[in-house]
Amino acid sequence: MYTSIKYSVGSNGTNQLYVNSSNALALRNIATQDSTQNLLGVAYKVLPALTLNAGFGKFSSSGANFQGTSKQFGGTYTVGQWDVLAQVAKVDDTSSTNIDRKMTGLGVNYNFSKTARAYFRYDSINYGSNVTAAAGSEITRTAIGISKSF
Repeated sequence: MYTSIKYSVGSNGTNQLYVNSSNALALRNIATQDSTQNLLGVAYKVLPALTLNAGFGKFSSSGANFQGTSKQFGGTYTVGQWDVLAQVAKVDDTSSTNIDRKMTGLGVNYNFSKTARAYFRYDSINYGSNVTAAAGSEITRTAIGISKSF
């Protein structure tokens, strides 16, 4: 899979909330700027029960407020009615703010049928892995539920 998307921001602009170098929340106005994101992803069934996936991306903007690369690796292993899922992702920010991000995710599905499942998810997300932690920059998240597709 390959995708490329471009956003054009007009003179009204938009605002971005970020953690600055002093570890304080700051607001940046971004006006009259273009942003482009390119992503390449692949999934490969290594064994009947094991699928691996990877994704690579690059993003940039005309004002250099957004630029960097991203990569993601993950997989799903199926044993009977159970799916075990894992994923790691990283964004390397090369803009002047240079705030990298990381995520690790684990999950388990119990498949009742092809369309119904119970699930558990755990994620650890760090929105500033290369800077001093600020309030809200490190998050852990869990989810438990049942889903049904139609």
